[in-house]
Amino acid sequence: MIINQANATFRSCAFNKEIQVEADGSLQFIKKLDIEMNDLSKGKILVTGGAGLIGSALIWELNRRGLNNILVTDFLRENEKWKNLVALRFLDYLEGDELARRIHQQPAQFADVKAVFHLGACSATTETDASYLIRNNFEYTKMLA
Repeated sequence: MIINQANATFRSCAFNKEIQVEADGSLQFIKKLDIEMNDLSKGKILVTGGAGLIGSALIWELNRRGLNNILVTDFLRENEKWKNLVALRFLDYLEGDELARRIHQQPAQFADVKAVFHLGACSATTETDASYLIRNNFEYTKMLA
């Protein structure tokens, strides 16, 4: 995570603390948070970018831990990322645009999703279409929040 705004405050589940970014860029731990981590076996798990290298590795690890209550989403298009999903166990796969449509039209359908691993994004450093990046990375993230 890159934070470049001085005096910003954010919450970190990884550290289980509220953190303040000082003017010099240093971090100060403000207070311990009382965060209860989800039991991933309760409800569904949504993994965006699930057909990519990191997403499929995450699903593999969830499977290894006995979890298959997973909804996978990605934009497969015409590449061979689908092969990363063949050996994995999950409830359903949705193309990214189909997930977005369903969330907008029937948000209650996803009420049982208890954890989201949002790994889907355009990470190509050669992408020059800023509007696409805003839609695909920023707006899609806001929709999931």
